[in-house]
Amino acid sequence: MEEKDYIVRFMQGECSKEEQELVLSEAARNPEFKKMLIELKNIYVHENMPDREASEAEYASFKEYAMQRMLLEEDEMATERHLEREANEGKSRRHFFKTLSRVASWSAAAIVIILLALNLRYHYLEFHDEKEVVAEVLTSTLPIESVNTLYTAKGVKGETILPDGSKVILNSDSRITYPAKFTGSTRDIEFSGEGYFEVQKDSLHPMVVRCNKNFRVIVYGTTFNIKTYNNDNNAKTTLISGSIKIVENVDGKEFVRDIAPNQTYTIEESRQLATLEQKVDTEKVCEWKDGILSFDSTPFSEVVKVLERWHGLQIIVKDNSKLNIPITARFTTESIVQIMDLLKFSTGIGYSISDNIVTVK
Repeated sequence: MEEKDYIVRFMQGECSKEEQELVLSEAARNPEFKKMLIELKNIYVHENMPDREASEAEYASFKEYAMQRMLLEEDEMATERHLEREANEGKSRRHFFKTLSRVASWSAAAIVIILLALNLRYHYLEFHDEKEVVAEVLTSTLPIESVNTLYTAKGVKGETILPDGSKVILNSDSRITYPAKFTGSTRDIEFSGEGYFEVQKDSLHPMVVRCNKNFRVIVYGTTFNIKTYNNDNNAKTTLISGSIKIVENVDGKEFVRDIAPNQTYTIEESRQLATLEQKVDTEKVCEWKDGILSFDSTPFSEVVKVLERWHGLQIIVKDNSKLNIPITARFTTESIVQIMDLLKFSTGIGYSISDNIVTVK
């Protein structure tokens, strides 16, 4: 089997246990090889993004760049191959990983090989008149086989499929960390930001979503939405279907609450107040994933946070009295200029924009 086929099988999770152990042990020993696996894994994850496919011109441009990199390094690779042939014969484990290490030194060319082998595609999201890479995939400092982290930057949203087939759509400025394979009695993940979860049912292995605001959601097979941003004053969990449990940790004590469909459980930052809202309009709660922004008597202070995440910019409010103005509005494809013009017309809020910074006067 050729080396690139071996890597492809590893990316697809089709290696045998022995083969996987060989790759992972080499990744732990060889930083360059580990770096290459991370780069290729990042591209492979993008294949699961459901948004608009890149144009032929965009793909051709990327491929041309990578091919230029290949030509520039061709002489060096030829020399290395010659030395390898003299020093190693056959297909021993040592030769295999030396070859992979060489591949890691020309990652642009390796990426092209894997793109062609897997028929991968870069996906882009048409998002308020801008084209953004759907998501940035990061890797934890833990061993490569342990966890994956998907982060969606401000102005971007993305989607990932968990190892059990569960689907998560991430809103802007969100992060999810999950293992390469679920093991043990629970399916543990970590989450912050906003996400729409469609969890595969498994009554014997509940999913446990550990959130950044010191609470967790226990799930058996359910559709729900979590909004738990670091800079928000509260965290909201809305159940669409199925059932979940919210487990809060307050002063070292755990409190458990069962949530039914069409209910929203809100945890205040101070931990002194938690509320359960009945008969929630779940479609409205989740419409962000369809590119819709809506506010219903929302304080301008909260609107500012949403607009910053949605458009990937900074908003500075000079007059704090403006922060309490209630905003009721619904936006779809409007640019930040159009949104601020509408707010100016309806509330009298003045503003200026310079270098991706909106100043509210």
